[in-house]
Amino acid sequence: MKKSIISLIINIIIILLFSGCSLINPSNLVLPDDLEFLEVVEELDTPEKISQYMIDNFIYESHPYCFITPYELYKTGKGDCNDLSLFACYICNYHGIVNYQALIFYSNFSGKHAVCIIEEDGKYNYFDNMFYFKSKLNDFEEIIEKVNELINFVFGYIWSKYIIYDYDMNIIEQGFNQ
Repeated sequence: MKKSIISLIINIIIILLFSGCSLINPSNLVLPDDLEFLEVVEELDTPEKISQYMIDNFIYESHPYCFITPYELYKTGKGDCNDLSLFACYICNYHGIVNYQALIFYSNFSGKHAVCIIEEDGKYNYFDNMFYFKSKLNDFEEIIEKVNELINFVFGYIWSKYIIYDYDMNIIEQGFNQ
């Protein structure tokens, strides 16, 4: 048990240290003509199913200088926070689930972090890497604070700014940490 917790913390540290998060426009992506991928997309019709699929099939690997599409992530099984966020947003959008991408900047770290936020019943839940958090928060800043709790606990990073994008990559909100 103790070894598992230490391993988890080390993996989180590696994930965040080598993360090169940036965002691409998911609405420009074309659904590939791959029947197996299409079956997976069809089956992943809830956030819980999407998260479980990502946990079971993907491992974290930093891609600081390239973009990985949801299909490429499906094929390789390896991606960083941006790739995983994009995959979750892409699949959610396919099933009509309102979603956003958040890019989080830090005051004491040059890296950024990406998460997928979804709206359900007027509340916000989020995917942080492969994990889905049904947090039912009221606004985007609450999501950013919740995401930063673990990051701050493990690394001491403090968010300084966030940008929320809709599915077409229009900025819909920006926030700054006072």
